[in-house]
Amino acid sequence: MDRVSRAAFATALLLSGVVVARPRIALAQRPPVPREALEALEASLDRAVGQVSRPAPGIVLGRAESARGYHLPGYGAVFVLAPRALPRGGAVVAFRVRKAPAGRTRPQFQASVERGGEQRVVSPEVDELLAIEQQVLEFQREAEEARRSAELEFERLSRDLHNRLAAPPASPRPAGAPVAPVGASPTSPAPPPSALGLPPGPEGPMPPPPWRSWFPTDGPPDDRPPDAIVADVRAAVIATLAGEGARLRGLATDEFVAVAIDFVPVGVFVSEARPARTILIRARKKDLDARQAGKLSAEELQSRVEVSEY
Repeated sequence: MDRVSRAAFATALLLSGVVVARPRIALAQRPPVPREALEALEASLDRAVGQVSRPAPGIVLGRAESARGYHLPGYGAVFVLAPRALPRGGAVVAFRVRKAPAGRTRPQFQASVERGGEQRVVSPEVDELLAIEQQVLEFQREAEEARRSAELEFERLSRDLHNRLAAPPASPRPAGAPVAPVGASPTSPAPPPSALGLPPGPEGPMPPPPWRSWFPTDGPPDDRPPDAIVADVRAAVIATLAGEGARLRGLATDEFVAVAIDFVPVGVFVSEARPARTILIRARKKDLDARQAGKLSAEELQSRVEVSEY
């Protein structure tokens, strides 16, 4: 009897293991989402949010970013968009507030703001202010060194070119040689640049200077309030998912298509600043398929899309 009980227990344990492992096996056998499909939806989301918002400007030597899509088996497709620019609420410059060490008092000063009149602002730690000032001075020093280096290189090339194009000194006239008449001394033509060994010039237009990506210069300033920008981006993402989310082949009907977007305050010294706001939008694949097939209206799909913000 004891042997029968042990055999039954072993059989039940084996069957339970098979049942538990079956979804994992099915999940592993499911083909992945094609990368082309992820990239197509990435481009669509980039275009959609680019029409209603601006990307957050890169800090010095920053570069433009784009959306990135990832497939998480068992969950769905996750898209992380480039941070969007969000105007500040009032102050010109904002610093992080820290507690002052014991025995040290924090100076206070009056700061004039763009909107709201006079406002009392508590200055941050002195060492943080010094660090920011040091960063500005270091950037100015590097820019000045680069300018001087470019000027010296230009002068060197100018002297080299002038020396190569200059006429060779006249050789002494041998005794008894006829004197050439005045005005009849021909000048030798200047050699072509290829014969001077100079490097060829760049083909096509010169690349834009790097400082164009340091600060936002594309068009007039955005006067919309932050809430309006976030609402427009949210609506653009939902409309893009409703129109093109069903084309994301390879996802199961119970999986999600999720989009994450950060909103960064506009400013120069925001490299260490946290995003001001973040929105997460996700929709089930079966709802996107139903909308594509005409079984759901736009209002019904929007009511089923999950949006969280913090």
